[in-house]
Amino acid sequence: PIVLITCFHTVARSHPGQRQTRRGTKRFTASEQHQCPQNTMAADGEVVLEKMRAALKDRGSAGITGLARNFKICDSDGSRALDLGELKKCCAMCRLNLSEKEVATLLSHFDRDGNGKVQFDEFLLALRGKMNSARRSLVRTVFNKLDEAGDGNGYLTVDDLKDTFTADVHPEVKAGKKTAKEALTDFLQAFEGDSGNRDGIVTLSEWLEYYDSVSACVDSDDYFGEMIVSCWRSVPGIAYVPEKRILALEAMLKQAIYQKLRRASKSESRALEETFKSIDLNGNGTVSFDEFTQAMARYGLEASSENVKQMGGVELHELRALFTKYDTEGDGSLSFSEFAA
Repeated sequence: PIVLITCFHTVARSHPGQRQTRRGTKRFTASEQHQCPQNTMAADGEVVLEKMRAALKDRGSAGITGLARNFKICDSDGSRALDLGELKKCCAMCRLNLSEKEVATLLSHFDRDGNGKVQFDEFLLALRGKMNSARRSLVRTVFNKLDEAGDGNGYLTVDDLKDTFTADVHPEVKAGKKTAKEALTDFLQAFEGDSGNRDGIVTLSEWLEYYDSVSACVDSDDYFGEMIVSCWRSVPGIAYVPEKRILALEAMLKQAIYQKLRRASKSESRALEETFKSIDLNGNGTVSFDEFTQAMARYGLEASSENVKQMGGVELHELRALFTKYDTEGDGSLSFSEFAA
């Protein structure tokens, strides 16, 4: 089943340029701030995070999934936060080989409000990082479509979202624990609640930041894509292409390129260079989506919007998904290094 996963969190704001004294808050001078122990702690925390990421990466998606599961097991009071003892236990269960000092450093890195705990959503987001290019492209498309349906001013209003967000797929709504209205309120809280700025609008950066946190809770790209499409099913033009289909298209493209390679008796690197040049129609060193679409027709991937299955064509949004896979920098164009990777 397709459900909506939401990771609501409040990130306490730190003030690295201040310190508390008995007489109140004192601001550091520029030289003092440069030497601030908090800056050193942040650097040390990043070192520990990198060590954790490397250990979890070796285990693939199971690493993050296992961490999330163990975090919840160690969260004895159900607060979605761990104290130092619980964090030590979680790291031990995940076999991360962190010393007690490293675990303490990790906690200090996240304990910005001084309550001695690390929040689940913030912790997971820091480890997993921001959305990959495919997820980011899909989420950005939803934002742009919503903006186009409104006044096209580059931001969304809360009222825009109220009319288009599909809350009935929320897991707690389906389980009868919340009403659709309550789920919508929770969603809006991310922008206009404790972690929002209460200005009545949602910018693209706020939108992407919200979905970065949602993405951190979802292992599968396919599941994430289906979730987004379901949540915004009332918005026309939103579609997700499963990874299996993208891989199939990529295989077709590679086969067509290598067939030409064999006929011309050229090396693989030489063939890729010539292929890229043939796709780069205006010769500026990068390939736009329009150029990509035109060129794909020569390799048997002709875009078609009608009778796709009968004609054997490829839908335009499928070509967009393939293009996005190569566009790792997310700038809307392909360099040779991205294409050949």
